[in-house]
Amino acid sequence: MSKILYNFASLNPFIMPQSLSANYLHLVFSVKNRAPLITHPLDGELYRYLYGILQSMTCVPLIVNGHINHVHCLFGMSKKHSLQWLVQELKRSSTYWVQKEKRKSNFTWQKGYGCFSVSPKELDRVWSYIRNQSEHHQKMTFEEEVQNFMRTYKVEGFEPEYFFDRQK
Repeated sequence: MSKILYNFASLNPFIMPQSLSANYLHLVFSVKNRAPLITHPLDGELYRYLYGILQSMTCVPLIVNGHINHVHCLFGMSKKHSLQWLVQELKRSSTYWVQKEKRKSNFTWQKGYGCFSVSPKELDRVWSYIRNQSEHHQKMTFEEEVQNFMRTYKVEGFEPEYFFDRQK
């Protein structure tokens, strides 16, 4: 008699396999032409709005903060969506909200963005960095900050004229 390789009677048809992920991302994008449009009281409301969008997209937002012309989002990425789609929806929805609800018809985001993976060991450090944006930008511009990110994360092919929408 041959051996039974599988005992199908013991398989529970109601047990679902799991698909797990833990991808933490630091997303950065700016207002078009780095216009200083994210001022008080819009800033806090905008950060909360972006935080809520991330939650609604089944991401795990840890912090959203920024400065007068850009935002930083630290979050656990949803396994249900692509990064490109998520950024597109963050920008689309928040642009509509600012233009309609806050009556800033000139508000729009730049076309590009920077997104960097964050090790779970580095989450506290990156969280603190994002929390202290006002202090950081007393010492450096947004463009200097982005160039530092590109060096730190060893991003190849960075072309400032395209990232900062400077092409003619």
